[in-house]
Amino acid sequence: MKLIDFDTLKIEHRINRRMKHSYIAIEHERVILKSPPISERYARQILEDKRQWIHRKLAEQTMRQPLQCRMGSEVFYLGEKQSLESNAEFDDLIASIAAIRKLSDTSLQRCYDSFYKRRAYDHLAERLDSYEKMMELSAGMMQIRKMKRRWGSCSSSGVITFNSHLIQLPEALIDYVVVHELAHLKEMNHSKAFYAVVESVLPDYKHRQKAMKKFILDF
Repeated sequence: MKLIDFDTLKIEHRINRRMKHSYIAIEHERVILKSPPISERYARQILEDKRQWIHRKLAEQTMRQPLQCRMGSEVFYLGEKQSLESNAEFDDLIASIAAIRKLSDTSLQRCYDSFYKRRAYDHLAERLDSYEKMMELSAGMMQIRKMKRRWGSCSSSGVITFNSHLIQLPEALIDYVVVHELAHLKEMNHSKAFYAVVESVLPDYKHRQKAMKKFILDF
């Protein structure tokens, strides 16, 4: 790997002899140029051609909000970071943390994962039922599990799976994901017809879709 000074950035240049084309990736606010063997002059030209795109994408990433909190004293729930101190709403999480024999990041994470899964199941079951009636659709099954890259999915057999950490998002965005996955029961794609189904239920779906991009899946 080489480093290329570009504007105020240090670009990682990763060379792979098996690659046929060059492309730029933004990963956790790092700019990476991946390419077959090329000269530094050509690499700089690629970066120059994408200058505006690079800075725009970096600006977008700095605006994104990781769903993080101080485990053991806070919880990120329904779009808000809340204190656990004397908060009866989260008694089940507080009790599971208190029951930990050997406190560690791993044991705390297990408590939070279990808490999010329980709350997500209850909340999403209610929201799914509500939108199923509204859209006159029926999911084959609902599943809740922790996923690193997706908020939800819908299989060809009608099984809808939601990310347990979806419960951390604001309710309006949770509803967007529910409607999005239900719409796949009619259109198993992201075509104009698909988004027409979403829009018929959520006329402001584009606003919600844009808001979703502010949150980072980073567990």
